[in-house]
Amino acid sequence: MPKLTDHENLVKRSGTKNYTVKIQIPKDLRHQYQGKSNIWKSTKTSDLKEAGHMRDNIVSEYKLEFKAYREGGTPEVVKEKINHYRKILTDITREKSLARETDIDNLDIAYEGIRDEAREEIEKLIAPKGVPNVTGTNKNSNHYISEEEYIADRNPELFNKLKEIDDEVTGKELPVTVAIDDWFKTYSKSVNEKIAKQGRREVEYLAENYDKISQVSFDSIRTYIKKLRLKGNKGNRGNDKQTILKKFNWLRNYWNYLQDEQIIPRTTRHLMGKKFVWETPFDGHKIDTIHSDYTDVLHYEPDEMLKIWRWIRENQSHEQLEIVTALMFTGARVSELINYAKDESIMEDDNKYRYIMIQKGKTARARRQVPIHPLLQPLIDTLKLKGYFKLKQKDVSTRFATARKACGFLDNEELNTKYDMHSIRHTVITLMDRKRISEDTIEQIVGQKPKTIMRKHYSGGVLIEDKQQAINTVQYPFTEEELQFVQNGLK
Repeated sequence: MPKLTDHENLVKRSGTKNYTVKIQIPKDLRHQYQGKSNIWKSTKTSDLKEAGHMRDNIVSEYKLEFKAYREGGTPEVVKEKINHYRKILTDITREKSLARETDIDNLDIAYEGIRDEAREEIEKLIAPKGVPNVTGTNKNSNHYISEEEYIADRNPELFNKLKEIDDEVTGKELPVTVAIDDWFKTYSKSVNEKIAKQGRREVEYLAENYDKISQVSFDSIRTYIKKLRLKGNKGNRGNDKQTILKKFNWLRNYWNYLQDEQIIPRTTRHLMGKKFVWETPFDGHKIDTIHSDYTDVLHYEPDEMLKIWRWIRENQSHEQLEIVTALMFTGARVSELINYAKDESIMEDDNKYRYIMIQKGKTARARRQVPIHPLLQPLIDTLKLKGYFKLKQKDVSTRFATARKACGFLDNEELNTKYDMHSIRHTVITLMDRKRISEDTIEQIVGQKPKTIMRKHYSGGVLIEDKQQAINTVQYPFTEEELQFVQNGLK
């Protein structure tokens, strides 16, 4: 790109001291930007030299974005491409299941080739290589972002679809026992037959609890540990720490085999003892701290939450439905909404972002801005006329317990897990996490304690517009009628 002059593309808008970058949108691409003629990006600095560096990165980013649009990187084209490759890969998988043994290797080669081609083509469409962050300077900077991060930031919907196909073609949706026979043959050569059979039984027992590779994660194995603590494979008394560690050695061996054979993707390497090993879901657990009397509060999946919402709509008061709906789109604690969702706490910044200002709560981090979800805006306006939430917290919790039990969400004493009203908060956090929203942003929306010293003491906080984008990713599978009902403020 030709070097820009000192002042090129830089302006000072009326009433501001900082430089702003002005980028003219080509006429043939303006439909991609809601018909706008220009893009305006603040450099947040009044220093000309610093603003120039920022300007170079911003201009470069948008030129690459314009290029991607012109070369076919529109959402429609990408979706079409994804569906095209998914069909081919599905056909190969089906063919493999019916093929003779002598043909399987050729089909495997074909599958890998198509998989790699799909990934490359889709990445090419969504974002060009080497895209710098608008706040960064070069690849060695901490502000430089990867192509994947760029895709996630600029087009979350496409990023999730890309991840979806990647999950399919890299084996995450395969059954847990996908390679148990081949692994057993290999493992039997290094240990005696009795130990090998014990290892096989542990893999089979894991598969009884989790059908798919994708279900086996660090969090799910944490729950699995509790189950092993409570009782053994055959229903006998619970396993002690050493027994569980032995079981995990077998499971880790199997998982490493899946990674070595490229059946599932490798993650990261970490030091175990004196050597580096590939990370598995069975690493990093402090088993002695996970006791059988510890209770996990579970989250609701979007369709499960909606099931409860529908039951409340049909069987309980309108006031109860209002506060549950608000919880579904904020991730706030019920006490926070009842005490602080008042007229004076509904605020709006200079850029028209509306939020609930929570003044205090359960923790020191409770004071925060909670952005108002677009679907929640009409309800907030409706509540403003009648005085917001008037129910008592105890009554809300009792009624919700009745609703979730009526819908089949019961406590599990065997696994020490439970559902309650707090589960709605876990649901919102889970939905944002699945959309690759940063931990820092989620923490500041829901008022959680920062997980790192850096974020606790040195972070200046997440911008309200970033929080707004994050909360907007929280979605539930409403019917058209239900969506209209919510959009009308539950009227």
